[in-house]
Amino acid sequence: MSTHLDEREVAARLAEGADALFVPQPRWEEVRRGMQRVRRRRRAKVAGAVAGAMASVVLLGAGVQTSVLPYPSWAPAAVLPASGSTSALTGQPTKGSLAQDTQWLSEFREYVASGREDESGGESWQVPSADDVDVIFAGDVAGHRLAAIEAPYRWGLIEDRQQVWFMGPEGASPAEMVKNQNGQPSDTMATQFGAGMGYGDADQGETGWLVLTPDERPVSLIGPPEYAADGTSSRAETPLTATEPGVYVWSSAEDTGMVSVRVDGNELYYGGGGFSVSTDVPTTLRGVALSEDAVASALAMLYNDAGLAGDGADPLALWGGGPQGSRAAVLALRTPSGALVVGAYHEDGQVEDSRSWLATDHITVLPATELDQLALAWQQHRMTWTQAAAGEGVSGSASAASTVTVVGPVRSTSAQLLDADGAVLATTGLEDGGAVVEAPDARSVRFLDDSGAVLAETEVRPWTDMASAPPWEGGR
Repeated sequence: MSTHLDEREVAARLAEGADALFVPQPRWEEVRRGMQRVRRRRRAKVAGAVAGAMASVVLLGAGVQTSVLPYPSWAPAAVLPASGSTSALTGQPTKGSLAQDTQWLSEFREYVASGREDESGGESWQVPSADDVDVIFAGDVAGHRLAAIEAPYRWGLIEDRQQVWFMGPEGASPAEMVKNQNGQPSDTMATQFGAGMGYGDADQGETGWLVLTPDERPVSLIGPPEYAADGTSSRAETPLTATEPGVYVWSSAEDTGMVSVRVDGNELYYGGGGFSVSTDVPTTLRGVALSEDAVASALAMLYNDAGLAGDGADPLALWGGGPQGSRAAVLALRTPSGALVVGAYHEDGQVEDSRSWLATDHITVLPATELDQLALAWQQHRMTWTQAAAGEGVSGSASAASTVTVVGPVRSTSAQLLDADGAVLATTGLEDGGAVVEAPDARSVRFLDDSGAVLAETEVRPWTDMASAPPWEGGR
């Protein structure tokens, strides 16, 4: 759960309520903001005198909320406004192949209610009773056992209604089911399942989607991207037929690349691509060959970012080079049409050790291009790492770097970096057609051959965070 409460705010309100013999309504925005801090200060002392029966109830609430006193499951709770309503999926008969297995369903409800969502400060979320667990779906699907529930989860006086997916191997007992994901109540539930997703290893069951709706609705599968020779992309849409009222399933034993589902015209999620793409590391065509492990890892990410299956494109390592600490690489996937999905990377270091890896700067789609005519320029980024609290590892933030990587046609021997007005900021020699240059104000690059003739010109792609559009929607 992600909602947190500040005990100091609770303590102040309890004392105020005791003085006035009045319990004020919770200020929910403050409750939400404060609940993160309670993990670190979970046993604040409550000040104020007990003044009558109402004040006693208020102070009892303080003990419950700080986990000092047990909170009875039958007692009322303060329901978070954003999750107080049930979805249209509740109250209906359970769907799935286990719908009539009353013993399994009963044991599963008990299993869910006995589970505790422990938080770092010692607090726990828990469903009050097995009777509160509404099993929306339970059944075996494509080599997996899936279950979907909706239930109120309580943390002391706070109640947050959630929809939760559980997953296990086909034929799993209730105790073998593993929580996979949760979210606020919705009239449509969907989950992606597959090998190694949430439980088990990469050899169990097929990969696919399960969609639940309260009534008949248009549900379709959105297929993986297809890249045309001109660099444009499209994704095929295929209607899905319900396997039973309100249940839609798609699965495949093969790596199909990125697929997602659309319900009522809304695409619910972007699915993952090849979850464990494995391919031979290609030889670098130009420049310095980089670490095979780093290249293999970056190629796997590029397949997933491009939404392509492992056999959906030919991997290429186009160029590598630059000084230690800013070394860059250009990797690409040549699609059947000839279009290139290009990944621009720079070499970075792991926080805990000295192993290198390739951090993604940009991903873009280029029309079918001869590799010896390729012209690229991009701004690198850098990570700033901060040591978190003991036992919580490190956190990092990304920002644009002052270094620019340029890669030009094979015959280019130098490059001019230009500012926004087209004035030359610097001229640099190239190493097998590429270089990494300190040029924070560069906006475009002009590539020259030995005679000084211009072979190509391209804009410098500024670094942006990776939350922008995926390659099949305009690049990022």
